[in-house]
Amino acid sequence: MAEELAVFRDILASDYEGPSQLESFAVVPPPSGYSTLQPTTHITTDTQESWSTSSGAVDPPGIENWPRRLLQLTSPVWTSHEWQPGHIYGGHREPKYNAISYTWGRFRLDSAEASKAVRRSKKLCQVRGISIDGCPWTIPPIHPARFTVDEFRQALERTSEIDGDSSGKFVWLDVACIDQESEAGQLEVGRQADIFRGAQKVSVWLTDFSLTELEKAFSSIRSDLVTVRAFQSMPDRYLELTENIESWKMGSTERMEENVEVLNTMTSTLDKICKDPWFSSLWTLQEAFLCPEARFLSRDGHFVGSDSVAIGNLSQLTLICERTRVITEDLLKAFEVDTLKGLTWMKRCLEIGHLVKAKGLAALHSRNPIVLYSTAGKRTAKKDYDYIYAIQQVFGFRLGNSRPGDAGRVYSRLELQMQLGADLLEKYPVQSQMHIFDEPVEDQMGWCISLASRLPGHRIPQDVPGMVNETGLKFE
Repeated sequence: MAEELAVFRDILASDYEGPSQLESFAVVPPPSGYSTLQPTTHITTDTQESWSTSSGAVDPPGIENWPRRLLQLTSPVWTSHEWQPGHIYGGHREPKYNAISYTWGRFRLDSAEASKAVRRSKKLCQVRGISIDGCPWTIPPIHPARFTVDEFRQALERTSEIDGDSSGKFVWLDVACIDQESEAGQLEVGRQADIFRGAQKVSVWLTDFSLTELEKAFSSIRSDLVTVRAFQSMPDRYLELTENIESWKMGSTERMEENVEVLNTMTSTLDKICKDPWFSSLWTLQEAFLCPEARFLSRDGHFVGSDSVAIGNLSQLTLICERTRVITEDLLKAFEVDTLKGLTWMKRCLEIGHLVKAKGLAALHSRNPIVLYSTAGKRTAKKDYDYIYAIQQVFGFRLGNSRPGDAGRVYSRLELQMQLGADLLEKYPVQSQMHIFDEPVEDQMGWCISLASRLPGHRIPQDVPGMVNETGLKFE
């Protein structure tokens, strides 16, 4: 075990060439905000749903980078405290706080989509949201199959103590700190970078897995990466050979097929992890970018991170996944891929690369916001305009009604997309134009980045996974 762990860490520390249909995939709306025929976004009307009924809200004077609210976990009552001048929350001045990244919107029981199922089930009718004092709004109930109130409380208790100091026990929790039907709530959406970066520590709550299941999955990925890394010497040998190349390639292909079970295991394990809804939420994609050192928390409220696992936080997972993708693509580059169609090991290499890119793990590792934005269309959002609001903070922008003074107005995704494109053009006049489109765009709209935009070398195949030729293009 110690020797394997040492090899594994050497792999992660080494230099490598890389970018700075699986069950975990789901179809989402068309990536661009428009087609060549007509816009696909909402049309703004006086009766359209809005977060507020008036306009002109601004951030409280002097709030700086602090949240409007923080949740204090004191027994027996948990309280949501509103910000007061001097950065005071419930009598505590400038308290340290932690934050939690999780997904819940698709699983709320008070939505129109869930109402029929709730009416048919006496058990679901009795489910209530977590009890928080000091909230003037109702916290939505969540389907207990996703997580129960007791599990929610346990995860928050663990999150509040993540830094080893339980004094005060403050946590930023969206449902307890944002009134999503108010202007103030919309403005807070435009301050997510400040909120998450202001947290002492952030936890990522994966509600599909117990601690045992998470540790088993992460250990499997680590072990498989060590094995797959041994295959990477094959391209180097290929370049050195001057005779019997075809014979060597045939023998190497046979050896890969003999060891295909390792790739099978790695593919299925990555796919299983990415089935957790956290990896398909658009809001969590932004949070992941803002908090690369966030630690993984199991459904039963335990942190992952023992030496035997070697994957305890998000940056470690994205690094391992990106190393795996680069290694498997290097293997493919040693061969003529067209001649290997139908071979199981080649399919698995392609699937691993496709999975790591399409789920945004490669983009998160690159720390490139434009690359990240190009993967946002693969994620799930409840409202069409969230494809801008839920990702804008990776650029440091406040767009639409998340800007002070604009709260109360409803913007379509097309309007928001043009705002994003214009702000990027102003801030990054060259880099913002270095993208291509995966689908046709309207006349005179080629300048504007959209969810159909791809950076050369980071293109995600739309149908059949394939090799990608990296360029190393950076966004600076």
